[in-house]
Amino acid sequence: MGKPILKITVRILACAVIFSGLAVIAGWEFGVPGLLSVYSGWMNIKFNTAVVFVFSGILLYFIARSREGDVDKAQVVIPIVSLVIILFIGTSFFSSILGIRTEVEDLFIEGQTGSITAVAGKPSMPMMLGFLLIASAGLLTVAGAKTISLKLKVTGLILVLIGAAAAAGYLFNFPPLYYYIKGINSGMAFYTAVLFILLGGGLLCL
Repeated sequence: MGKPILKITVRILACAVIFSGLAVIAGWEFGVPGLLSVYSGWMNIKFNTAVVFVFSGILLYFIARSREGDVDKAQVVIPIVSLVIILFIGTSFFSSILGIRTEVEDLFIEGQTGSITAVAGKPSMPMMLGFLLIASAGLLTVAGAKTISLKLKVTGLILVLIGAAAAAGYLFNFPPLYYYIKGINSGMAFYTAVLFILLGGGLLCL
């Protein structure tokens, strides 16, 4: 696949993530269940998760711009957006690892009220890891890390695998694949899985 096609592809994927996140936000604001989950029995993607996906799509777009040589705006936008994502996710991620109970992690627990695949105070760790990986990819890009192309592709592959496993869990009705572990970890929403696949695919194009 030629580089021009890859450039167009990564921008399309970035925009798809951004507009999907905005669609979910609209779904919550206007009460449209179809924008939150494919089927009523599947987990809803959270409002806050959608917000982070909007930032992640913006980050992917500017990572691509930076890789194309348009570094002026990217050098400003990428650190800000990366740090916003880390601020949103980092507190919840490390509080879950350390077993410290805060109210922040409840903002990212996907599912419906009474959902058997949502664990109180236990967000989906793979979901939070995925967001931290995309934020790290942004920081590595502006830092001019060596072998950055390889690092971005490895990060993209991990994101695709995280999303693909969760999507397969829904398709085969096997909750452990979408990371639900009773009493330990909440499951990942199907839409979240798909958006991670898109983000990962974008990084693989760089």
